[in-house]
Amino acid sequence: MTKKQPRWPMLHQVEGRAIRTQQMIDRLKVDPLQLVRIKRGETYRRVHEACLQCRSADTCRTWLQSQSEDPVRPDFCPNLNVFMSCIAISGNKKDDKKK
Repeated sequence: MTKKQPRWPMLHQVEGRAIRTQQMIDRLKVDPLQLVRIKRGETYRRVHEACLQCRSADTCRTWLQSQSEDPVRPDFCPNLNVFMSCIAISGNKKDDKKK
């Protein structure tokens, strides 16, 4: 039996980049809710679009696979400034107001 080719040959590339976008969000400790709220989701859409068009996919993959305790900042990432503006703050802001 032969393996059936996907109808859309770029499926694996697009899927891989979407996964790496989420991995970058997780690795940088970005607050996903804050990211989604910016401009009613438009910024989130643009983050994914930038990842799809990024020319640093190999560098990104290598950076994400590194297990360094103090990783080098991913200056290659076109979304870095957006991600840095949404870094999750330790603790809950509502809880901080109660104290």
